[in-house]
Amino acid sequence: MAEGGVFKLDIDYNLPGKTYACDMSISNLDLHPFLVYTESSLEVSDLKGWFGADIHVKGDLDNPAAPTITGSMNLNDFALTDKNGIEAVNISSVFINAKEINLETNVYHFGSLQLNRPTINAVQYADYDNLSALVKESPESTSVEQIKVESDVESAPLQYLLEEFRLQNGEINYTDAAVANGPFKYSISEINFSADSLTEGRNVTFNMDAIMNAAGTLKGLVITDPGNPAKGGTFDLDLNDIPIEDFSVFSLNSTAYPIKGGRLSFQTKNKVLDNKLNSHLIMKLYKTNLGDKRNDLKPEYNVPMKLGVMVLEDPKKLILIDVPAEGNLDDPEFKYSKLVWKVVMNVLIKAATSPYNLLAGAVGAEEDDIKFIRFELLQWELGPEQTAKIDMISDILVQKPGINVQATQVLDVAKERKLIQDYLAKKGCFLQQNYGSDSAKIDLDPVDRAKILHLDETPEIIAFLETKTNAVAGTLSFNELADLYVPKSAVDETHKRILTQRAANMKQYIDSKELSERFLIIDVWKEDVNRNKPRFEMVYEVKEE
Repeated sequence: MAEGGVFKLDIDYNLPGKTYACDMSISNLDLHPFLVYTESSLEVSDLKGWFGADIHVKGDLDNPAAPTITGSMNLNDFALTDKNGIEAVNISSVFINAKEINLETNVYHFGSLQLNRPTINAVQYADYDNLSALVKESPESTSVEQIKVESDVESAPLQYLLEEFRLQNGEINYTDAAVANGPFKYSISEINFSADSLTEGRNVTFNMDAIMNAAGTLKGLVITDPGNPAKGGTFDLDLNDIPIEDFSVFSLNSTAYPIKGGRLSFQTKNKVLDNKLNSHLIMKLYKTNLGDKRNDLKPEYNVPMKLGVMVLEDPKKLILIDVPAEGNLDDPEFKYSKLVWKVVMNVLIKAATSPYNLLAGAVGAEEDDIKFIRFELLQWELGPEQTAKIDMISDILVQKPGINVQATQVLDVAKERKLIQDYLAKKGCFLQQNYGSDSAKIDLDPVDRAKILHLDETPEIIAFLETKTNAVAGTLSFNELADLYVPKSAVDETHKRILTQRAANMKQYIDSKELSERFLIIDVWKEDVNRNKPRFEMVYEVKEE
């Protein structure tokens, strides 16, 4: 061959026996000269490779179109380069041998198909990818004539068998050039893929292993009928020790937090039926480390991701994500990697925005137990209800040393001030009856205070207030009398003392647990007109967020 290669042909006819035999061989055929023909169907800028084959054909002269074919073919140093100059496909060598190809019986029996060091370089651009762009669209036919071929001969059903398939030391290099803050680059190397006895009508087991981005490992098991892809199958993957930092660009775009470290393991079992994926995945993230939030970015979710990570982590810095996932493979937007990342992000975002349930579960509590510390009206001492909840929150802080909590006092100010006024009015009557003077300086205990607070507005109390305010008997209500009897300054002083003492008692108890730097009581209170009773509301956070 003028452009490189040797072609040999040997044909024997046995006229008396009406048989023929043909031996053909091609060796070291340079494929580059055939680039012009390749360009008719593929968008490529270069074609390289060396082709060889040994084909043996035997047949009957009475039926020359139905021979029996055996032989082998090989391809070495094959490469296709796309229009952007990227070597999209590269294969070190391909070998296949045919044990029997019988065109009359429609039997295709191959011995071995071996691919050695195949490499795919895939690039995703904004509106296309280089692999899909390799294939030119077929021009629409302009002919209106339909050609009908009729035959009385019924063709035999297709039968095929590939005894052995081996893909060895493959590599996939993926670049997403369209992703914001990218590009994202990922490599799967040392890919080994094998199967035996591939045929139609029964399930075949495919085994796979690979190295993920020069660090983690992948093992896969696929069971499917290759002749009936619509039947679907089972696809199981097991990935271990994958650096999470490899996916930092997706975290940046989703949350503005870069990933600085950590490892993940990923096990998934998937079933496909009617091109619909039903998947269950178990993901473990170990020692996830997020960098500082990028304030120059506008992420998809504006959430405190460091809090989400710390909420999910157990004491050993392990996060376990166990969730089902579904997807439609017919959807052009469907990508399994994006599906997995979406599942992970949903779990992390939920933990960051609603951490209470997860934090409560860490100490065997209910969400409400670690979200609020409630007080009775006019209560400032800590009782068992308050200390028990502080203990639960303290246990959380001990288990998760990266998390702080802020407690803000929330109350309906007008309601509590009105109650204070009523209390001081009834207290005056109580002191008068029990100690001889409504101004007696007596430190009442919680039992007496509760007794006073729940006193009915009796005629004795009304009479006492009428006497103290010089009001005409029977002309004013209890509220009007209390308003005259209790100075506004006394209400102000009492309310301030109650609010201050509540916070001080909280701080004192927290100090006893040596957590005052991480369990902060905010001095400024917040008003809520819908609040029946006062309470401290907890906000959990990571210090640097």
